[in-house]
Parts: sequence; structure tokens; C-alpha cells
Amino acid sequence: MDIINNLSIANIAEAVVGGLIVGLILSKILKNDPLGKKRQLLEEAKELLNNRKLDAANGLVTQVLLEPPKDETLDARALAVRAEIYLLVGRSEFYNKAIECANHVIKLMGEYGDAYYIRGCGYYQKDEYRKAITDFDKALEKGTTAKHESYMKRGRSNYELGNFAQAIKDFTESLKYKKETYLVLKHRGDTYLAMDEFDRAIEDYTKAYENNKDYLTAIISRSNAYIYKHDLENAIKDLTFLVEKNDEDSDSYCTRGLVYNELKEDIKAFGDFTKALSIKPLNFTALRYRGHAYIKVQDYDNAIKDLSNALNIRQDLPIVYLDRGYAYSHNGEFDCAIDDYSKVIDSKPEWPLTYVYRAYVYKEQDDYDRALSDCNKALEIDPNYVDAFSFRAKIFLMRNEYDSAIADCNRALEIRYNDIDAYITRTFAYAFKGLWGHVDHDLKIALKIDFFKVSAAILLELMRVQIGK
Repeated sequence: MDIINNLSIANIAEAVVGGLIVGLILSKILKNDPLGKKRQLLEEAKELLNNRKLDAANGLVTQVLLEPPKDETLDARALAVRAEIYLLVGRSEFYNKAIECANHVIKLMGEYGDAYYIRGCGYYQKDEYRKAITDFDKALEKGTTAKHESYMKRGRSNYELGNFAQAIKDFTESLKYKKETYLVLKHRGDTYLAMDEFDRAIEDYTKAYENNKDYLTAIISRSNAYIYKHDLENAIKDLTFLVEKNDEDSDSYCTRGLVYNELKEDIKAFGDFTKALSIKPLNFTALRYRGHAYIKVQDYDNAIKDLSNALNIRQDLPIVYLDRGYAYSHNGEFDCAIDDYSKVIDSKPEWPLTYVYRAYVYKEQDDYDRALSDCNKALEIDPNYVDAFSFRAKIFLMRNEYDSAIADCNRALEIRYNDIDAYITRTFAYAFKGLWGHVDHDLKIALKIDFFKVSAAILLELMRVQIGK
């Protein structure tokens, strides 16, 4: 039943009279306190700000500033609210407006700590961390209502500047005002991680998640900490938890694939990369590493496809061109391989491996001069690069320069005593020179090192050399 029906006439009359009395009292208060309306409007603006009704809040701030009489304190506080509104808009041009408003507030009320905090937030959003730290210092010195936030943002600023020890102090101080705040714990965990204090980072990420079970970012960060700690089993557990929580989490599937890849569990890694790509076909990392996985199983067509798709997304990682060049070269697409290797050399001329890879392609094209030149460049970069000596020996062998081939094999074996390619190449060089005692010696060692690599085809070729002699 409607409550109004239960009220007597006397009750209604009493309520009406009471309302009139309250109205008269408020009217008298406003007459005796001409700033009352401004205060009331300002409180309403703050309430709207807290509820993220920014346009309405800004409209009330304008009324406060226009409402007579003028009062520096109330006008300054109104401008402070406007500055906070600009911060919440979240666009760079409004951060400048927030700072401008805060400057006006500071001119009117130089001891108003919140104004320094607000201006510090503006500088923080603009990545001007040193200015932000200065303002957060002043805010805390003069007394701000946002102590927790001031310490937290000063901690973030110090983190961005690499002042990790001070950042830890700031985050720890922030927690004194709001204990177990998951964001502060996450930020402190990030700082410990940057300092390679993995156990402390893991502890903070765990507390952050316990503080807010919806905050899965803490588990993502904890899995990264486990990876950096090389605790890959726990990393797998966290990543499995994440994909069980959200089966559409492409990034977690991809990261778990990377961990499986590190653990040499190639099938599981391949499955996770494929799952990641089924959710997000343009996942660069998944494309890159699945392409590499295809190379391992000699599926060069699919490797080229994945790596090309990865390079359509990002062109700034030479290692991807290196992998695709390798796939092209083993797929018989030599010109494409040379193009990719040349791009790597242009951006990373200090990598000797690329020269040796390109030398392989030139050799396959019977361009021994260029192949030899690339091996020489590799050895200029790294005079002890075994693969360059070993491969240059093969080129010398193809050019019938047997003594040079043997010399390079000797040098390779001085650096790496069990280099199977050097033994095989030297075996052939000795065979062509008719030094069959040396052939027998090297062949026995090669068979002990890698019986299967010294294949029947190699043995048959040696027999042909012997028959030819």
C-alpha cells in the first residue's frame, strides 16, 4: 500500500510546515552567508567529478566562478576541480590545460597542497617525470589530501627515471595510507622485477592478485617474473591458469608457447602458437616463432608464409629476415634468400653469421668468389668464428685449393675440437691429395663424433675419389 495513504492530515501539515521552516532557515543562512551558494555549487561539482560526469561538473565550476561575490579561495578550489576534469579527459592537449589551471590555483593559494599534486599529475601524464616529482614533493610537504596517490605517482615517476630504490620507498610509503592496494603492489613488483629481485616481485604480484581476484594483470606479470627467474614450470602454471580463465587470451597462449619452446617441448609450443593465431591472426610473436618452428621440421613453405606475415606487421627485427632468408635458401629460392640476408647485413653488419649464411647461397649458385668474400668478412668481424673457417674450407675445396681447405679445417679444429664439418671437409681435401692415411684418421674421428652425419653418400663419394686416383 502507498505510504502516503497512511499519513494523517496532521502529519502532512506538519511536514509542509517543517519544509517551509527549513526553506526559511536556508534562505536566511544564504543571506547571512553570501558564499553559501558558491560552496554548494562547488560541492555538487566535486560529486559530479567523482561520478565521472565531467561536462556537468565543468558547467558547475563555471557557475562557481561567475557567481558573485568573488572569493579567491573558493575560485581557486573551483579551478582545481576543473584541472582534475581536464586530467580525466585523458588527452594530451587537456594535460596542458590541467597544468595551466593548477598554475592559477597556486598563484591564488600557494600553500594548497592539492594544487601541486594536480599539476604533478599533469606533468606525469606528459612523461615529464622530474617536474612531476618536484610537484609531488611540494604536495607532500604542504599537506595534500592525496598522500597515497602522491607517493604512488612519485614512485612511478622514479621508476620511469630508473631510480628504482627511491621508487620502492615511495610505493612502500603509499601502502601505509592504503594497505594492500593492488595497483601499488603491482607497481612495486614491477620495480623489484627491474632490479632482478624476482622473489620479491613474485611476492608483490601474488599479494596484488589476492587483493583483487579480477586483476589478472598481476598473474601475467608474475608469469613474466617466473620466466626471468627461469622457473619455467611455475611460469607454465600461471599461463595455463590465464588461458583457463580466458580461452581467447592470445598473448598468454603465445607466451606459454615461448616457454614450451625454451623447454624444448616443440609440439606443445607449436600448438600454443597455432592457438594464439586462431584467436589473433596478426599476432607478430606467434607468427615469428611458429615460422621458426616450421624451419626446425624443414617445412620451409609454411615457414616462409608465417615469417612473411610477421614482416608485414613489423619490419624492425633483423632476426626475422635472417630466419626467412634461411627458409628461402633451403627452399631453393636463392635470390630471395640473398635479398633477406643483405637486409640483415645492412642493419646489423656486425653479425658474422649472416655473412656465412649468404656465403652458403652464393656457393649454391656456384659464385665462389662472393662466397669466399663473405666468409672473409665474417672472419674480419670475429677472427675465431669457427663456422666461417669451416665453411670457407668447403669453398676452397670446391675451388680445388686443397691446402687452403686443410689450413682452414685445422684452424677450425683448434678452436672447436669436435667440429664434424671440418673433419669431413679435411677428409675430402686429403683424399683429393691422395693422403689416404690422413683420410682414414679423420674419417674414424668423424664417425665417432656423429656416425649418422658421415652418411653412406659421403663414404661413396670418397670411394669415387679413391677410384679416380
